[in-house]
Amino acid sequence: MGIHESLLITHLVATVLGVGGATFIEVNLNQALKDNKMDEVERAFMGKAFTVTRVGMVLGLLTGLGFLVEYYVADQLFRIANGIFWAKISMFLIIVVNAYLLHKHKIGLYWGSAFSFVSWWLVMILGTFLTNGVRVIPTNPLLSFLTIMIFYGFCLVIGAQLLHKIRERNKLAT
Repeated sequence: MGIHESLLITHLVATVLGVGGATFIEVNLNQALKDNKMDEVERAFMGKAFTVTRVGMVLGLLTGLGFLVEYYVADQLFRIANGIFWAKISMFLIIVVNAYLLHKHKIGLYWGSAFSFVSWWLVMILGTFLTNGVRVIPTNPLLSFLTIMIFYGFCLVIGAQLLHKIRERNKLAT
């Protein structure tokens, strides 16, 4: 197995950990918020889910840098002239900044949760597009980047509203 294949597999593992961790955080958070307090079991689950997500972030950063180095060394920088690539990188950086802001209590749960959940899922989808050579219309890298980021903005707003409605419905159910 070559370097590229190793990077791909490790990047896939990073994405699965990030998406899985973000999903479990939402599930556990919704459960914990039903009674507006987090017991020790819920706190332990959240801690483990945060750890899994952080491991995904670190592996994602390392493999992302690894791809850039590989493309540079192999004189394949054409691979990064793609709007999907830059949208994925942008969303991943948003995940990292959002995690920091959540950790420092500088962003509320409404948006922080949506940024984490929606971003991880879209990073996974965009990674699948890149791996399978899917192109976005328009094909111009800048225009496709902007198109994807506008779509991302809509997904964030819808995701934040849906997550909020789920939490509100769960509170009413108790």
